[in-house]
Amino acid sequence: MRNSSSWPSVRQVKLGLVLAAILAVAPAMAQQSSSATLTASTTVVQACAISNATLTFPNTSAASGEVTSETTISFTCSSGLAAKIFPGTNTAHVTANTYRMSASSGAGVEFSLFKDNNRSQPFASILGGDIDVTGSGVVATVNIYASIAPGAAAGASAEHHEATIPLYITYN
Repeated sequence: MRNSSSWPSVRQVKLGLVLAAILAVAPAMAQQSSSATLTASTTVVQACAISNATLTFPNTSAASGEVTSETTISFTCSSGLAAKIFPGTNTAHVTANTYRMSASSGAGVEFSLFKDNNRSQPFASILGGDIDVTGSGVVATVNIYASIAPGAAAGASAEHHEATIPLYITYN
């Protein structure tokens, strides 16, 4: 007959069965999952932006004839978007397309802005003085032309003159 001490006890058998059951179920529990979704969205809007520009005239005097200059204005609009670029009015504004550069003393120097190189089409805040553009989705440019009329510097002090003019771009 066998020695009963070499046989596992009932308690040991039960414990072994419980451990075996846990180990058998564990892989199945690890493979369980749940799912959900991630929704990404955006709304594309039509937009335009305009950049600062600098217009620098050569030195001038009271005896100078017409003095001209030009600059480039950069803008970006959504592809196909129609827009209008125009100068604003402020304390430098004199008339439709005429502005005054001022200095710390003395009279200012008046100049005019134009849409064309012949300086015959005013670039102004009045109706028809704007520049029509259509966006391409990338940076584009338009040229602005300027002129100081002969004698416009007469009476101006001999120093640096400057004007800051707001630029606008409107679109629908």
